[in-house]
Amino acid sequence: MHPIFAAAFAWALLAASAPAHFFPARPASATTHVAHGTLLEFAIGNALGTFTIRTASGSIRRFYVGYPLRVDGGVTQCLHPPRAGFTPSHDECPDWPRDLVLGRSRVVVRYWTARGPNGRRVAIGSAIDAR
Repeated sequence: MHPIFAAAFAWALLAASAPAHFFPARPASATTHVAHGTLLEFAIGNALGTFTIRTASGSIRRFYVGYPLRVDGGVTQCLHPPRAGFTPSHDECPDWPRDLVLGRSRVVVRYWTARGPNGRRVAIGSAIDAR
């Protein structure tokens, strides 16, 4: 096989391992970090996702979604999690823990860092757990 075709084939396999635009699973060599705070936002859709927390010092931290993202131990596909004044139907959000509410719930985030599309170092969340 021609080296260019072999390289293209290998890249295609790598790209197919995670949905487009999601960061893949944490590489074995990546260091896992922990952050604590209140879960403020969670937005996932069109193969891209982010969430934010407010730390005890008041700073806002943004995380890109790693694939798969575990929320209280389970993989979630929830697009619109519960927040003050809004509870999604079971059909919209069957796998989100009901006691984890945006704007209120204290969480522990497990994350790793990598270079984002813009070349800057970004945080990629792999787990959100209620505290």
